[in-house]
Amino acid sequence: MSGSSHARPSAGAAFITTANIMEMARIYGGMPLLLTLPDSPAARAGLRWGDIVLAVNGVPTPDADAFVAARNVREGAATVRFVRDGRESEVELVW
Repeated sequence: MSGSSHARPSAGAAFITTANIMEMARIYGGMPLLLTLPDSPAARAGLRWGDIVLAVNGVPTPDADAFVAARNVREGAATVRFVRDGRESEVELVW
């Protein structure tokens, strides 16, 4: 879809649904990323729809409340560990 500003899942993930992502997040014990705003710290760091956030600043993030609390551990930046396509990665968010 041209003109769209949010990242799309990779071609290999074309048949993954929000329900699938929610279930995978439950299994991993992480928080599903269901939206990234254009030019947000998450989007600039490469996070996208379908990623499962496992920890922020070393603090587990099973839900949005835990994510917010963990994000507040550091001022102006956060280290985010996440799963995409079955592989764990880590990125640095800066705001």
